[in-house]
Amino acid sequence: MLTAALTADARIYVNGIEVDELAVPAVYEPILKKYRTALEENWTGQQLVDDGMNFMIKAVPPEAVGYAVDDLDNDGIPELAIGTISGDEFYGKLIFELYTLDDYGNPVQIFSSIERNRYYYAGGIRFANIGSSAFDDSFATTLKLEGEGLVDMTFTTDPKDYVQMQFVPIAESMENSKTTTENAAEIIYEGEYASYDTDEPMLYIQKNKDGTYSIQIGIYRLIQLDKCVGIDKGNRLEFSTVELGENQEITGTIVLNGEVATVTLYAPWSDTWFKDVSEFDYYKMNVRNQ
Repeated sequence: MLTAALTADARIYVNGIEVDELAVPAVYEPILKKYRTALEENWTGQQLVDDGMNFMIKAVPPEAVGYAVDDLDNDGIPELAIGTISGDEFYGKLIFELYTLDDYGNPVQIFSSIERNRYYYAGGIRFANIGSSAFDDSFATTLKLEGEGLVDMTFTTDPKDYVQMQFVPIAESMENSKTTTENAAEIIYEGEYASYDTDEPMLYIQKNKDGTYSIQIGIYRLIQLDKCVGIDKGNRLEFSTVELGENQEITGTIVLNGEVATVTLYAPWSDTWFKDVSEFDYYKMNVRNQ
C-alpha cells in the first residue's frame, strides 16, 4: 500500500522513505500546477480532457500520481515525466505523459498514454509501448527517446523489466518544488562493494576529476567489466561501456539504498546474458559486519 506524507519541516516521504524535492524548470511549473489542482479538486474525466490533461489519472489515487524531472538522454534538456508511483499490473510504472523542451525553451509533449496505447518506463531512454486496437489486435514494442520524438527499437520489453521512476507525489510536493538543486544532498557512490554471491569485492566506483565515475563491475561466473564510465543523474549513476566491441555496448544504472548498491545491466544485442534488464546487489565493504 502506498503512503505519502509531507511533514511540517517540508520533507517528503513515500512509503516511509524520504524523497528529495526535484528541480523544476519554470516552464514546467504550469503543467504541474494544473495537475495538482485537478488532483486536489477531484476533476472529472471530461474536465481533464477539456483542459488537455491525461484522463487516466482518474483511475488511481491522487497520492499515487507523481512527477520526475531528469535529462534522460543527456542532451542538456530536462524532460518532465508524469506517472504512477504505485499500482497494479496495468497501472504500476505507467507513464501518463512525457515532455521535453523545444529550441525556444517551450514544453513539447512527446507522448500521452491512453488505455489502448500505454507507455511504461524501461530504463535509460527506453519506454515500453503496448496496447491494442478496436479489433483486438495487440501490439508491444520498445521505443527510445530521440530529441522531441521516439524511435522504435523493434523489440519487446518484458513487463517484469519495467522500471519505477523516482517520482515525487504531485499533490503533496508542488508548494515545495525547487527551481535549483543547490541544496540537494550529494550521494556518495565511491567505494568498494562486495558481491552477495562471493562476499568478495566485485564492484569498484571512483569519482574522476571531471565529475564522471570510473566503474568496475564483476558478476560471479558471468563477466568482468573494467571500463565503465558513469554519470551522476542525481538519484542514480548511469554508465556504459564498449569494452567488448563498438557494436556491443552495455549500459546500466547504479542505485544506492543505504549501503546496498543495485546494479542494473542491459545489452539488447546479446542472445544470452543481459538481453533483458538484469539486476545485481552489492554491499559496501566494512559495513555488513559492523
